[in-house]
Amino acid sequence: MWQNKLKDFIQGMNVDLRKIQPSDAQFVVTLRTDPMLSKYLNPIDSRVEKQKEWIQESLLKNEWYYVVQNKIGERVGLIRGYEWNENSFSFGSFIILPKARLYATFESAILFFETVFNETPVTFCNIFAKKNNFASINLSSRMGAEIVQVDSEYVYSQLTKKRFLEKLSKNKDPFLRIFNRYTARMFV
Repeated sequence: MWQNKLKDFIQGMNVDLRKIQPSDAQFVVTLRTDPMLSKYLNPIDSRVEKQKEWIQESLLKNEWYYVVQNKIGERVGLIRGYEWNENSFSFGSFIILPKARLYATFESAILFFETVFNETPVTFCNIFAKKNNFASINLSSRMGAEIVQVDSEYVYSQLTKKRFLEKLSKNKDPFLRIFNRYTARMFV
């Protein structure tokens, strides 16, 4: 099945995506239990051993779960695709350390979606963000996602392969393809 096409490594210009391993559990717990970094994410079990088990299960389910790392191999974030089916998947668990937000946020999202849409048959991605997570909602919108529903807690968006690839192809520079300078300043 195509979900088994999870790449071990996706190389970018300034960051790379490396398939998560159980040995990354402490890093995941550190990011996901930091009150500022995880305020828009669902809480997790903070025990490292439980996180190792969860990572192992996600690998068995062929979720696309990556550690974002800079070019010297320092881990700077997490990104994940889950709930895969024939036509779609959900995007989440996206968290980037503050020191890397300016470059890692944009490039890791572009790398992830470009790889998924070019190497799998899915045609759209479901994205949901808490209503007050303006950075996430703006990022999704800049990539081409359209809001499909809003409730008391969440904004639900859908990013189609067609819209994403159209946005991506508009400019030659990979960072300016989707994001303008104003957006970049929002993530500093």
